[in-house]
Amino acid sequence: MKQCSNTAFIHSSNNKTTAIWTIINNESKPSKSTTQRETSYLSPNDLNKYFCDVGEHIANDTQSTHSAEEFLSTVKLNGSSSFFFQPTTPEEIGTILVKRNFILVT
Repeated sequence: MKQCSNTAFIHSSNNKTTAIWTIINNESKPSKSTTQRETSYLSPNDLNKYFCDVGEHIANDTQSTHSAEEFLSTVKLNGSSSFFFQPTTPEEIGTILVKRNFILVT
């Protein structure tokens, strides 16, 4: 029951890392009641499973109407008015490296 509650708390949190640490800290504190102590643990496997699956869950929960290429073409780095993320080709990278006097190993 408590494990389900912890899992729901993590999944519903906007900051998953903070939620996990909140649970860890709450579980590691000594119980206020010395006569009745409930033992509940998040196992390492539970944490591993969460961190292995969280990316997929976020990707599935995030609805995007743009492709990665469309999104990156609109992103600019802070402080730069000319740098945009755009797809490139191996030939373009080779040209840049030659201009910068890098030695190409093929």
